[in-house]
Amino acid sequence: MNLDTKRIKGLIFDLDGTLADTMPLHFDAWNDLGKPIGMELSHEQHLELAGMPTIAIARKLAEERNIELDAAKFVAKKEEMFTKVKLPQVQPIASVVSFLYELHHKMPMAIGTGSTLETAREILSYLKVESYIQALVTADEIANHKPAPDTFLACAKKIGIAPENCLVFEDANLGMEAARKAGMQAVNILEETDEAMADLLNKLKKTSL
Repeated sequence: MNLDTKRIKGLIFDLDGTLADTMPLHFDAWNDLGKPIGMELSHEQHLELAGMPTIAIARKLAEERNIELDAAKFVAKKEEMFTKVKLPQVQPIASVVSFLYELHHKMPMAIGTGSTLETAREILSYLKVESYIQALVTADEIANHKPAPDTFLACAKKIGIAPENCLVFEDANLGMEAARKAGMQAVNILEETDEAMADLLNKLKKTSL
């Protein structure tokens, strides 16, 4: 992890797969509905498309497979299944959530996610971390989604921190690309050990004093 921690003044987090261990649950909810109509996702596709809004994935697959689909209706059913059936199984990703707890009131923090506003709020409320976040940017308010930088640039604007002074936490290639395009430093949490994350947290605690 090669970061200039002295430049970091604000933190931006992806939500699904970064703060919350939701990706397997989203995968299951999608395939529970998608398999019967030919819209199933493989694990490889799910990882490749991580960070893309659900409705964009639905439209992409339907077009590629020549399936006549009401994408908005499919997504609404999928999100309902996730929040009503899968949400109670969601767990926080401890090594990342610790940044919220330890740096609360020391650095402004935002979440930039490809989830809808309703689903994002449900997850944050369930994890009881919504009070730690100063800004939330979801797929509902962004026209150009990851890997475009718009989501993270909107986060930076909302928390009043220049992009070059923001650190992004991500778990997906599309999100990492979006952070780079936004001119931000970024950490792929899947490539870091818990020890490395704890070391980064300690460094940020010292620079935020």
